[in-house]
Amino acid sequence: MAHHVEGRAAVKLLLSGALAAGILAAALPRVAGAGWSDIGTALGRLSLAQLLLLAAVWLAGLWVHTPALTAALPGLSHRRALLLNLTGSFVSNLLPLGGAAGTVANWRMARSWGFASPAFARWAILTNLFDTALKLVLRKGLPVTPDTAPSLLVQLRSVQARSISSAAHRPNAASSCMRNSGAR
Repeated sequence: MAHHVEGRAAVKLLLSGALAAGILAAALPRVAGAGWSDIGTALGRLSLAQLLLLAAVWLAGLWVHTPALTAALPGLSHRRALLLNLTGSFVSNLLPLGGAAGTVANWRMARSWGFASPAFARWAILTNLFDTALKLVLRKGLPVTPDTAPSLLVQLRSVQARSISSAAHRPNAASSCMRNSGAR
């Protein structure tokens, strides 16, 4: 019986992977406003060192965010926060309207680690609220240059982590926010 269940899970994984690849193949050129040949040409212009640098910057950005994620969900390790960030980012960026799918993937992972649904809902609301606020602050014209960007990002994420930690440790305030937003 266990073998049959594992086989079904593997088939589901392959089918969902094929579906995701198909959606990506159809959607990316439309979203980017360029055909696959244009996308390939642009990527082909980048050296291996540039691609590795882009990957490193992306991973560093996800890692810098882990203190805020761990503050919002007490008991969450930095390693698991990074895994939630990678998974949510991957799913959200891969699928059209993938934000909801990324949140569901993160919820299932958090539940499998023993976190209750209300704690996850509080985590999702707090982190998304502060991420949005941070993006709005950055768009308002903080003087960001290539020289100041790394330290500014670390400072802003530190403030975000402390603010989230404060809110996460006051469940009544977070629960009130959830009730007012319609979250359950």
